[in-house]
Amino acid sequence: MTVRWEAFQIKYNELLEELKKGRFSNLYLFYGVDDYLRDDAIKRVTDAILSNSNRDFNYDLLYGSSATSEEITGIAQTVPVFSPWRLIIVKEVDQLPDKESESLIPYINNPSPSTCLIFAGEKADMRKRFFSTLKEKAIVIQFYHLFEGQIAGWIKFRAKELGFKISDEAIEILKEEVGNSLGTLDNEILKLSIYAAGKGIIEEGDVIEVVGETRTHTIFNLTEAIGERKVERAIKILKKIMDKGEEPPKILNMIARQIRLLHRALELKESGFSQDEIKVRIGMMARFFGAFMGQLQKHNLEGLLNAFKRLQRADLDLKTSGKDKGKILELLIFDLCRSGVSLHEKFISQR
Repeated sequence: MTVRWEAFQIKYNELLEELKKGRFSNLYLFYGVDDYLRDDAIKRVTDAILSNSNRDFNYDLLYGSSATSEEITGIAQTVPVFSPWRLIIVKEVDQLPDKESESLIPYINNPSPSTCLIFAGEKADMRKRFFSTLKEKAIVIQFYHLFEGQIAGWIKFRAKELGFKISDEAIEILKEEVGNSLGTLDNEILKLSIYAAGKGIIEEGDVIEVVGETRTHTIFNLTEAIGERKVERAIKILKKIMDKGEEPPKILNMIARQIRLLHRALELKESGFSQDEIKVRIGMMARFFGAFMGQLQKHNLEGLLNAFKRLQRADLDLKTSGKDKGKILELLIFDLCRSGVSLHEKFISQR
């Protein structure tokens, strides 16, 4: 028999443990900025409560922007068919009009024992009676974006769920290549689990083979082309990145990150640190480090500081000028290619 437990605010991992035990609530409130984790929690509750065979009869998805309280309560009070549970999901709950949300409070105080009602949205204003009542009566989880240090643990968790171990080296490459988007990471982990079927472990070579050229390769190639004053190649790579859907502000941030790494590495080099020490201190992966040090030979601190100024101007233009953002980045690349190496050559000639 299903056990329902007293309402309180819990963490995501605690929800997963409760679902494994078959402990469900009649009311959930999932809110917060991480829409991937919100949707994942909804999917997990759905899979735990309903089977594929009875889902069509007992599953309803509504949206706060269009649903009414009468519609929600009407479905919630309907007896489930061939199942102990009926499931209703109301997304965009923060867009539910106040009149409609207030009308739901009597149901929240006395929910149907055979219905699981999930409210989900980005925001939950606890000053409103609807949300404060949910806080008292429902299982409430707020979903934040994971911190950088939590990503590796999440990757291990997902791989384990799929029946795999994943090496630390593979995790680092996956993070470098894909970034911290959990949705994108999950998609790549699923592909890796198919590729590594039968092995039981996902290793560095698997990630390199499956994930292929992604963000790290392309941005590294872009900064390499800029450092070598290869304007046409740099513009071609820029367009390739933009064609993949990267927004200009993110591209600018990636260029700025690479310039910061070059600046930090050059400072360490001039302070007498060895290449191994530099690699550790800047957190550069071994397979990129040789080429990175090759880039470093083409720069000096003065040139990199000037590059920062150009990046700041481009950032301001992207935010305020109204000009074509792609053109702003192209002009930045022309500027960096025209001036960056010449400063290096001038510096060498003066020594």
